[in-house]
Amino acid sequence: MYFFYDTLMGNCLVIYAAFPGADYLWSTGQSNSLIWVSDTGLYSVTASNACNSVVDSVVVLSLTDIQNFKLSDKIKIYPNPVKGELVIEGLSVRNYEITLWNSIGQAVVTTTQTLAWSESLGFCVIDFSGFPKGIYLLGIRLGEERKVYKVVRE
Repeated sequence: MYFFYDTLMGNCLVIYAAFPGADYLWSTGQSNSLIWVSDTGLYSVTASNACNSVVDSVVVLSLTDIQNFKLSDKIKIYPNPVKGELVIEGLSVRNYEITLWNSIGQAVVTTTQTLAWSESLGFCVIDFSGFPKGIYLLGIRLGEERKVYKVVRE
């Protein structure tokens, strides 16, 4: 099972669990693939499908960094949902790490694969035309700052 994190308004964090075809049960009692948390602590999830059941957990130690998170103010991603090319704007050149994960947590694109990069304009284009329809997670990292975006491929 894979965990992904995404920042929201204020001191909220989204924890997303990815396990193909699973039903989820979180320690909070929620039963979706993602939960919003606003407190530190241990969060665990049981993910079950027809073949397997997996339990995993994550510890949220601090939400302070989320409050001061600046990367999301700089980045624009469009169109979303995407059919062809996804544009990522607001990138400072050479400092970003970009990863795209499919719904089962496999990295299908990284900054070293299939990216058209324009250094002078500070944007990046990912061609989605060869990917199956579904939900993808786009991770952008600048030093210690990280942001994960949900992208829908139509």
